[in-house]
Formats: sequence, C-alpha cells, structure tokens
Amino acid sequence: MATGRVMSVLMAVLIAGIGVSGVLSLQRQLGGDAGFWPGFVFGAAVFTVLHVFDLVVVDWLVFCRLQPRIMVLPGTEGMPEYRDWRFHYRVLFPRPIPWPVLLIPAYGLAVGGGAALAAAF
Repeated sequence: MATGRVMSVLMAVLIAGIGVSGVLSLQRQLGGDAGFWPGFVFGAAVFTVLHVFDLVVVDWLVFCRLQPRIMVLPGTEGMPEYRDWRFHYRVLFPRPIPWPVLLIPAYGLAVGGGAALAAAF
C-alpha cells in the first residue's frame, strides 16, 4: 500500500510539473504572457500524449506483450487475462462515463487557467 501512495504522489508531482514547466516555456517562446488558450491547448495535448503512451507503450507493449516478471503478480503467471488487449482499452474508455478521457480537457483547463493567472500577476 505504501508503494501505491508513493507512486501516486510522484505521478501528481510529474503531471503538475509538466504543466508548470510547459506554461513557463510557452511564456518564453511567445515573448510574454501565454494566456488561456495556448495553455489550454498545451495541457490538452500533453494529457492526450500521456494517455496514448500509457495505453500503447505501458499497457499493450510492456504489460501485454513483454510481461516482465515485476509486472506479473505471484501465482498468476500464464493467466490469459494478461494478454487481454481490449481490457486496457476498456479501462481508458469505461462505460457509461469515460472519465479518464474527460480528464484531458480538465487538465487543459487547469493549465490554461494557470497560464491566465500567471499572466494576471
């Protein structure tokens, strides 16, 4: 359970850090205030890339195809569920509300709002 907490904190710091560093980089590239819309587009693009990377590389390639021992729970070796590629897709798009995909514009709003706040102060 402690590993889950540590990884959750690390992921939250990573995602927040990407947003902050991205807005600062946008401000440097644009020569001043980035504003809401460039920050929103940057945030939405970053979270889309993170979702696609997680699905294609982490879930499908590493977890379904390569299956390193560290990713397989003891006693479940060889179970067919590990090769269920559709499961990982269904986790990204759960029914009835695909909340992981809805986080994409939410992260864009957060980053765009942060950029607009940074411009205001």
